[in-house]
Amino acid sequence: MYELRSMNNTQETLQFLDSLIDYEKITTYPYDAMKLERMRTLLSALGNPQNAFQSVHVAGSRGKGSTCAMVYQMLREAGFSVGLYTSPHLISRRERIRISKRGRGERMILDEESVSLIMKVKPVIERLSPSGPFTFFEVFTALSFLFFKEEGIEIAVVEVGMGGRLDATNLMHPLVAAITPISFDHMDKLGTTLAAIACEKAQILKKDAAAVISHQEPEALSEIRKVAKGIPVDWVEVPSQYSYRILEKSETGTRFFVRGPEEEWSDLFLPLLGEHQVQNALVAIAICEALSKKGVRLSHEAIRRGLSQVDWPGRFQILERDPALIVDGAQNGASAAVLKNTFLDFFEDQPLVLILGISADKEIDAVCKTLCPLAKTVIVTRAQTVRALDAEALKRHVSSYSSDLQTAPSVQEALTLARARVGTDGVILVTGSLYLVGEVLELLAYSVERIGKQTIR
Repeated sequence: MYELRSMNNTQETLQFLDSLIDYEKITTYPYDAMKLERMRTLLSALGNPQNAFQSVHVAGSRGKGSTCAMVYQMLREAGFSVGLYTSPHLISRRERIRISKRGRGERMILDEESVSLIMKVKPVIERLSPSGPFTFFEVFTALSFLFFKEEGIEIAVVEVGMGGRLDATNLMHPLVAAITPISFDHMDKLGTTLAAIACEKAQILKKDAAAVISHQEPEALSEIRKVAKGIPVDWVEVPSQYSYRILEKSETGTRFFVRGPEEEWSDLFLPLLGEHQVQNALVAIAICEALSKKGVRLSHEAIRRGLSQVDWPGRFQILERDPALIVDGAQNGASAAVLKNTFLDFFEDQPLVLILGISADKEIDAVCKTLCPLAKTVIVTRAQTVRALDAEALKRHVSSYSSDLQTAPSVQEALTLARARVGTDGVILVTGSLYLVGEVLELLAYSVERIGKQTIR
């Protein structure tokens, strides 16, 4: 199906993606620059590939990627040919598009497949460009939909990039639309109140699609209900219909019990760490039960096996031991609070060296206030992205919360400094940005195929 002319052609064609406007690498831009009508025109010109498969659509501020990964694994275990589209990536953009086909295992998109798809999409983009420049996320989203169509995917699990209303993914008509916990993030784009942010994210809800809603702050929940009432939708409010009990926590994962409105699971295992991941699992289970009611049937055992196989790197991932090296992509106040609780669950009595780097448009003070007092030493640094806050500027934010504060110009130098100060009984925690996490994984020579493997070195 895919033709590759030469390696030079591969590299040159992939560079086309890098030439596009990439809002993931820009801190300031007008929110209305995201034009859903432009995306609608592009998909229409490509034959509306998003209509060739069923879908699950997930928005939210926290846990949406983890939830997508769980649903994807459960659908795999149920025997469906399934696609997964997420963002951002840690090492390679190939991570964003994954497929699993019956009897053929799971894989990420190959570069040569991306090239073939770009060669189909590029002439369309050039023809439509008078309507405005297309962005990297728009084009890559179109590539993912086209790839899923050509590969015969039956159902795709798709993570919203940002917000919901204007997101390039918001032209599907999903069987299920889910909203994970909403907190303050992208406030310059989505609004300065939880109600405003919730209103943007709730625009993924569609008529005839089940709406699965996780635990929300009252202000956010009220706004989501208001949007849903005007559609209307089949409503599943997870906290009122699902409950759980932790049975065992360890550094390999969590065992827990779940009671749903129609079924119970007595002994589930999730290899992701932290009670918040169990809460994400409840949302994923609710999505799968809603899918079953829509005709995409998942057995009790498929849900159990799927959860036990979830692989989602960069989220409280323990990479090394003696001393422990942990990476986590927490980047706002709410996710930092969750990270703090998980850290204290496993490492409360061990001295912490915190490596912190954060993007300039994030909740910097909230992250610093939550995490820095936990550490005996804080090392501030920056990822190699234009979005990252300068280390000296970050140092000024941290200074109120740390008496032992160091600066490192790069992630590599930060790791070297941390290892010199931590001791064998201590913990190094790298956090504040998934860009930072990706750089650590690359420094430790994790290949793109291996980044999700939870094996501790």
